[in-house]
Amino acid sequence: MSDIFKILGVVALTAFAAPAVAQDSGQPAAEAPAAEAPADAQPAAEAPAGPVTYVDGQFGDWQRECLRRPEGSEGKDPCRIVQILRDANQNPVGKIAVGRQPEGAQAAASAEVALPVDLGILLPQGLTLGVDKGLTKQYDFYMCLPGGCTARLLFSADDVTALKAGDVLRMQMVAFLPPDRQPTQIMIPV
Repeated sequence: MSDIFKILGVVALTAFAAPAVAQDSGQPAAEAPAAEAPADAQPAAEAPAGPVTYVDGQFGDWQRECLRRPEGSEGKDPCRIVQILRDANQNPVGKIAVGRQPEGAQAAASAEVALPVDLGILLPQGLTLGVDKGLTKQYDFYMCLPGGCTARLLFSADDVTALKAGDVLRMQMVAFLPPDRQPTQIMIPV
């Protein structure tokens, strides 16, 4: 199951990083003249298959995960804080990633919640996120892939203040299969 978290983590991190690295000048790129390699040249090392992430720090149950920008890029590597979500028996059941929004965006911060399909979630019910000290909001799932579903949560500046003031986040979903159809809660230490 850890492979699904790696895949979902890269998908979520790429979604956060897209506004920062997807800059288009509107001008077509000039073609560089082709150069022949000398006959005794060594083959170039293969580039990584996808975005390269690294852990920049650990903060309790959270860790700071960053996306390494291509060499020669301007600006800092985009980072976010992530936590593996666990059920009451400490089994991993998903991943949450929280990051800042770009300057001028409607929201101050956003989060991606990735949950594997085998949880049996009733998708139309969405996901409810609450803080032990007040804030409760409902969010929709916006994407499901063969490995799991993702909800995108946007937070206003007031929401961020409420999240910082809390000790525990309560994430709630409804089980799909009868007879349960009962809310499932995951407690997330802040």
